[in-house]
Amino acid sequence: MAVDIKKGENMLFVEEDELDPQAKMVFETDAEGDYVVTHTEVSSDMDGEGETQDYTALLLYKECHGE
Repeated sequence: MAVDIKKGENMLFVEEDELDPQAKMVFETDAEGDYVVTHTEVSSDMDGEGETQDYTALLLYKECHGE
């Protein structure tokens, strides 16, 4: 799955528009600097296809591994 991941303020998202992304993951950081995911979302055209879990895993992996 080749996607372009962007980083916003406390958010990772897919696509160009931070206000209307294909997928997004909103997070906070705890006292140790670890991510605490507070919200995930995929666009309505992908709803019900299991995409939220796939994108969440991909976003976390790429952010943590710098890829």
